[in-house]
Amino acid sequence: MMTGRASDGAETAALQGLASGLLRASVADLPPLLAAALARLGEGCGARWVVLCAIAEDGGQLPVGGWPDAAAPEPLSSAWRALLEAGQGVSVDDILLAPLIAGGRLAGFLRLEGGAGREAAVEPLADALANALLRLAGEAERQALRDRLARTAGERDQAAQRLESFAAIGDQWFWEIDADLRHVFSAESQVARAIFDGMDLAGKTIEELALAFGCDPFDRQWRAIRRTLAMQEPFDGFTFVLRDRRGGEHHLSVSGRPVFDAEGLFAGYRGVGASITDRMHREGAARATANRFEATLNALPDLLIEADHMGRYTRIYSDAGSAARLHDSDCLGRSFDEALPPEIAATFTEAMRIIERSGRAESLRYRSGDVWHELSGARRVPEAAEDAPGFVFLVRDVTADERQKERLRLLGKIVELMTNLATVVDAEQRVVWVNPAFEAHTGYRLDEIRGLPIAELTQGEDADPAALARMVEAVDRGEDCRVELLNRDKAGRPYWVDLNIHPLRGEAGEMLGYVSVATVITEHKQALADLEAAQQRMARIVEGAEVGTWEWMAGDDRLTVDSRWCEMLGYALVELAAPTLDWILTRIHPDDLPAVLDTRETARGNDGLALAEFRMRHREGHWIWILSRGRITRWGPDGRAESVAGVNIDISERKALEQRVVAARNFFFNAMENSIAAITVLNAKGQMVFANSEAERILGLPRSELLGRDHASPKWQLTTFEGFPVEDAASPLHLAVTTGEPVRAIRHGIVLPDGSRRILSVNAVPMQEEGELQVLCSFTDITDQLETLGQIRAALSHAEEASRSKSLFLANMSHEIRTPLNGVLGMAELLDNSLSEPRQKLMIRTIRNSGETLLSILNNILDMSKIEAGKFGLENVPFNPADLARQVEAVYAMKAEEKGLQFEVLVGLGGDAARMGDPHRILQILHNLLSNAVKFTDKGQVTMRLTCRPGKPLAVEVSDTGIGMTEEQAARVFDSFDQADGSVTRRFGGTGLGMSIVRQLVLLMGGEIAVSSRLGEGTKVQVSLPLPAAEQEVAPSVAPPAGAEPGFAGRRLLIADDSATNRLVLKEMLADTGAEVTLVEDGRQALAAWTGAAFDLLLLDISMPVMDGLTALKQIREQEALRGSAPVPAVAVTANAMAHQVADYIIGGFDTHLAKPFRRNELLHAISTLLRRP
Repeated sequence: MMTGRASDGAETAALQGLASGLLRASVADLPPLLAAALARLGEGCGARWVVLCAIAEDGGQLPVGGWPDAAAPEPLSSAWRALLEAGQGVSVDDILLAPLIAGGRLAGFLRLEGGAGREAAVEPLADALANALLRLAGEAERQALRDRLARTAGERDQAAQRLESFAAIGDQWFWEIDADLRHVFSAESQVARAIFDGMDLAGKTIEELALAFGCDPFDRQWRAIRRTLAMQEPFDGFTFVLRDRRGGEHHLSVSGRPVFDAEGLFAGYRGVGASITDRMHREGAARATANRFEATLNALPDLLIEADHMGRYTRIYSDAGSAARLHDSDCLGRSFDEALPPEIAATFTEAMRIIERSGRAESLRYRSGDVWHELSGARRVPEAAEDAPGFVFLVRDVTADERQKERLRLLGKIVELMTNLATVVDAEQRVVWVNPAFEAHTGYRLDEIRGLPIAELTQGEDADPAALARMVEAVDRGEDCRVELLNRDKAGRPYWVDLNIHPLRGEAGEMLGYVSVATVITEHKQALADLEAAQQRMARIVEGAEVGTWEWMAGDDRLTVDSRWCEMLGYALVELAAPTLDWILTRIHPDDLPAVLDTRETARGNDGLALAEFRMRHREGHWIWILSRGRITRWGPDGRAESVAGVNIDISERKALEQRVVAARNFFFNAMENSIAAITVLNAKGQMVFANSEAERILGLPRSELLGRDHASPKWQLTTFEGFPVEDAASPLHLAVTTGEPVRAIRHGIVLPDGSRRILSVNAVPMQEEGELQVLCSFTDITDQLETLGQIRAALSHAEEASRSKSLFLANMSHEIRTPLNGVLGMAELLDNSLSEPRQKLMIRTIRNSGETLLSILNNILDMSKIEAGKFGLENVPFNPADLARQVEAVYAMKAEEKGLQFEVLVGLGGDAARMGDPHRILQILHNLLSNAVKFTDKGQVTMRLTCRPGKPLAVEVSDTGIGMTEEQAARVFDSFDQADGSVTRRFGGTGLGMSIVRQLVLLMGGEIAVSSRLGEGTKVQVSLPLPAAEQEVAPSVAPPAGAEPGFAGRRLLIADDSATNRLVLKEMLADTGAEVTLVEDGRQALAAWTGAAFDLLLLDISMPVMDGLTALKQIREQEALRGSAPVPAVAVTANAMAHQVADYIIGGFDTHLAKPFRRNELLHAISTLLRRP
């Protein structure tokens, strides 16, 4: 135990010895002592690691030393930091943090890892380690300050060198004269070179200089200069004029300050001269020269102080400068602390400590108000050996120097920060220095281009050769140069610069290099290009807009005009180059002249803008309308216009259009006002904003009461046509607004002020009027119209009923006539074929002709009835026109022969080409035309020509040499039931319907018909039918051989007809055919006969008692369907021959229709056609 305590005591003593050594050691000796102390501490307490950390200015930890070579520890937490600042140690796990307190603040801490009893071991070293940390930190701060001062001095020297270089570009120069007022120095500058032109100024007096430059040394300015110099007073801004050797005048401004030596004796003047002719260049040189002058003055001491070893004033040598105000005779015997302000006294105390340590103190500066002083000092050798060494201090007023440094710093910063591209190159034009603006704009860094040729970095291939040559020539001659160049940056992008180059020369005049300052003018160049383009574009616009330009200047009675201005008035520019104001005013219409003159006053209150429309007399005498727009472009001091420019536009067409618009507006207003329809305009709220006179009449209210009234006002008692209330959504206004479409013919009922109810038909359409939605309504009173319409409908209903009765009557009459007529014609045909005696055959033929005539009349009546009813339809099938011609030729050749007439049918080229149309109705046209021609011709000839040229209409011409017609008769030929006169009807017979039907058929086919006739000479009828060509040809019809009759041997035919006569006719017509005929009287007997036997063909009448033909056939078809047998062919043999009736029969199951009366060949053809069908 004793050994342990003795060991601990020895260890503690050793640590205390190390602590004492740390306190006495200099800062330079501290690092090895700290390493030894930390090693001894770590070994003594058995720690693994010992780290000494200082607290940095930013609050972070800064490792200072460690054992054994410990690495920097992890960051210090805020909680641990708070404990350390409170003087408490931190122990966590195997780690100890011991605070090191000095001067009441935390200087740092020790970090130990491992060991035991470590807290007590740290205490002997705590104060010494804390003190060492503070001393090391102080030394680090002082070293950093020295480094900053060294950098600042270097930067200052560089800035001064740059400023001197830039100053040489300026337009000022420095000068110096000695105590005899003779010239001893003049700085190099552009102005000096330009004025003195190599003249040796050394030794010359002021008078000699004045005479050398052509000045009177005795004028007022020079006398003032000599008087000021003689009084050794400073002067500013003396101006005078010098003439150089070439006779050029230079306006100079000169300022100067007297210079005194160390003893205060007058040593001469130093000053600066500036050319106020070129102020921009003068400013740079003046600042550089003034700075040099101020630096020279600041180097001269103005106060000397002696003090004893205690820092008490013993002697003061003063030149009454600024420092003397602090250090006067009252300070003698007093210490610096007693005589001076604390902060200044502290500077002197610091100087004494430095002198005691190193023997000399230099350039310690302090500030007193706005004045700066620099303190330098050294030991003063005592006058007596027994006296302690004192101090001697030299105090200079360095306010100007400080201010100059501040200016240098600011100017250097300006150069660094200015946007111009500054460059310094050597004599070989290699880069020495560039400012940040150059780096930023070009993309080059100084460290990568220093020493490289500047031309290779900036000049592009598209630079102006002339500008480059001018620059190279100036540089070769060592002259200033200013050019505009197109350069390229590092990325190859072009940019324009305005480049100023100034040579740098040494003291011996040798070329050192060049300084260039470039202003980037890319945007300026682009702006110039844009301006030029805009001017050209404006010129094209003015030319294209056909406006005439003019300009008037104060003091000139004439206008400057362009060619278009003259052309408007009918003149050429050479004829009217500069018209006078009086000439122009005499050509303005007298009615418009006052308004034109008034624009001169209105322009003053309208931002100088004048606008007028007026008429001017054209050269040819007529008036043209002019729109003139002018603006005052320059105002005089008295507020009057000095310059006015403007344009004239010919608006004659616009004015004419305006007049037409006004006329049209008046026309439409009159049209609306005089409209037979009532017209109103409603706004979006449904209120009337316009009503015409017809609206007043219909609504029974004056316009004053209508305007503003709601269209849905309860006073109207608005209802639907049927009398129900009108919903808002169903009103014409709402429908027009919501749909955006016109609304037409909506019927409403309203009650007028007189109590009567009227029905209105309303139309409404939405429209936009000056951005406002409105609805235009027109309406008419249709109350009377509806009553009339009701009467018309009743009459129409009566007429339709009468028409139906007529149709039914015609159908019945047709049936009743055709049925007996079938017996007459049928038997007559049979008799005609069986008789051979001529007289008998004549009588039979007479019967047949009479019957045919009656049948033709009946057919014409039925056709006309269908045409009038609008129910006449046409087929559109292919047919052969030549076939039709041959058919009518066979019919009418025999009739013509009977009357002894020549008859021929001529078919032109293309007659066999198929056409599309209704062949039955075309045949009917041909029959009617030929029938009339043969009927009304007693001698001579009848000719029909048919032409069918490709691409042309089908043309038919029928001509005869008959009785002819007068013009009046020909004009009525197409009237129904009308003939030439009664005698014609009595002589030739007929109903007068034939030509009327022909005309209707031609019109239905889209054709034309024309009749020309002369009484007693004959008639010609021409028909043109636009029938298109068929896509496929029609096979020509094959007529059966003459005398050949179809045979029906073995064929069983079932005939049902309630007329015994018709049954007899059918039986006789089929007697020689070999057919087996079964005759029955009605449909039921036919059904029974069919059920009991098989038949090959059915011939059924339609209108029969008990069971008609349609019903019988229907039941037969039903039974055929049940048996699965094929339907037997069926023919409807009936006197019902109207088209709608035939259609019903075909729909009812009949295969074909045979109208009564029929000929035997028609019957046999129908039967043979159906029996041949598979």
